[in-house]
Amino acid sequence: SAGLYTLVANSDDAYVQTAVKLANDRDRLTSLRSTLRGQFLASPVCDAAGFTRRFESMLQTLVEQPDTQRREQTDLDQRTLSPVPMNSGT
Repeated sequence: SAGLYTLVANSDDAYVQTAVKLANDRDRLTSLRSTLRGQFLASPVCDAAGFTRRFESMLQTLVEQPDTQRREQTDLDQRTLSPVPMNSGT
């Protein structure tokens, strides 16, 4: 996540409202354009080392756990491995 939570919309109408509001805010657009690359590069999406650590940990857990626990843990790890937090509500 690049920390742009105010730009997240949970419906089509909210998306349009957010887009119109942003399009009419020239100062905010200018600010976003000048800072977006840095925010993205600092986000978990670009954290290859962190992803690798979480992936290695998950693999180690899978090797060490009995098969029944493995299936349950794999479901959890798929959510925690994601570089971008997954929203289960949408």
